[in-house]
Amino acid sequence: MDLAMNILMFLGVGGMLIAGIFSGAHITGDRVRANNYSETNEDQRRSNISTKIFAFSLPFLFFSLIMARFLI
Repeated sequence: MDLAMNILMFLGVGGMLIAGIFSGAHITGDRVRANNYSETNEDQRRSNISTKIFAFSLPFLFFSLIMARFLI
């Protein structure tokens, strides 16, 4: 049970970190503002991919937290 929880937590947190990297969430505000004005179709596709990765990682993180709370 502990191994399953660790795998779910790894997938959830790892997915969120990768989504943050793809979306550019880990940069400062002035860079976000500058990137917003020069955004291309490739950047919009990358943002769409990061949203899908984030949505994919949420259930893993949710179930790992549920397992940690109620089963251990």
